[in-house]
Amino acid sequence: MGMGGADSSARQRVLSAVGNGAAALIVAAFIAGLLYAYPRLEELNPQSSRLDGKTAADVTTAAADAAVDFARRAQRAPRTRTEGPRFAFASPPPRGVAGEPGHWCAADVIGYRIDFDAALLAGSTRAREKYRWRRAAAEWTRASGGRYRLEYRGPARYPVVDGAAGHSPVDLSRVPAGEIALTYAVGSDRTGPGFRRYTHAALSTALGVGGVEQVTWDSATPGQIQRGMVILDAVDTANDPLDVPTPYVHELGHALGLGHVADRRQIMATHAGPQAQIGGGDIAGITRLASAGC
Repeated sequence: MGMGGADSSARQRVLSAVGNGAAALIVAAFIAGLLYAYPRLEELNPQSSRLDGKTAADVTTAAADAAVDFARRAQRAPRTRTEGPRFAFASPPPRGVAGEPGHWCAADVIGYRIDFDAALLAGSTRAREKYRWRRAAAEWTRASGGRYRLEYRGPARYPVVDGAAGHSPVDLSRVPAGEIALTYAVGSDRTGPGFRRYTHAALSTALGVGGVEQVTWDSATPGQIQRGMVILDAVDTANDPLDVPTPYVHELGHALGLGHVADRRQIMATHAGPQAQIGGGDIAGITRLASAGC
């Protein structure tokens, strides 16, 4: 009788332990499922929330349309052409013209200057913006295998040109040869006297726009990019809690000569999300550009 009671008690302890272990496994699986699904929830959301509380449908598509329209009006290639399964070039050679796609000369250090005015009005700091751009530049330097080197060359004034569709948001004639202009602005839906010289309609629905000056293939330096620009939404980037928000890296990729791709695993994806990082296709594309002749 005593032995039977002991056996029963032992069995109960074993069953209890097994039950607790099973419950723990179920909870762990549930948590793991949440961790897996959480980064993908944004992909199911048809709208992107702005940090000022407004919503704009598909903001990255607006940025893509603005950049492609800018390229078309500048009489560069009429559309972005995919050159690999996961990368594309912003300025491929025109049809019937042999040569490399639009690229910076890897033998030269690419300079960049920052117009801080709108970013400061939005609440950011010079130190924070210099840090973010330095990190974004370093990511592309690593991706290119060290071939593309970027150097900060000080502050500048690049007031936004909110002119006709297809025009660069920055007057590229003010940008020194061999450099990229980096600036900030707000959409025309935001008002305020401080942003008078830094308002661009594209930023009413886009987080940023990047591009390059018209590239030619019938000059002494065929296919070479001489100037580039990036304009970011001042308010949204100033309030973005990420160390280096996606638009810094994504738009700088455009200014280096990369186009949009459909593969969401790449930073140059048309719908690159806040967790996007430079992927294998991005590396292949920037390496191809950096390996082109000068």
